[in-house]
Amino acid sequence: MKEVEFIVEILPEDKPVAGNAIWSGDTHYDQCVERKILDDLVGGNAWAWCSVKVTARVDGIEGTDYLGGCSHANRQDFLNSEICEGMKLIALSELRNKLSGLVGIVKRTIEEVSNERSD
Repeated sequence: MKEVEFIVEILPEDKPVAGNAIWSGDTHYDQCVERKILDDLVGGNAWAWCSVKVTARVDGIEGTDYLGGCSHANRQDFLNSEICEGMKLIALSELRNKLSGLVGIVKRTIEEVSNERSD
């Protein structure tokens, strides 16, 4: 039996950092967090503000989940997060639904072929 492969891809985030990264109720704190994210981005940390795509794949069939407005210290920080685990579960659920649909198609096709042979 093949195992499910999980692929994590980082994508650019179109939403601005300001007003989207944090809403603590403390304007000064929020601005400090936003400034840190922007500084990290300028410093080359693409994980500081990004969208993430998580794909669950088996035999070329995929389930995916996307999340925007992510801010992490680095790839490993994301991989170790509960957010990543949740995204894997959603991608896996989508994959499972696709595979179930394919199984149904195969079963119906087998029944149709069997019925044609018995006629």
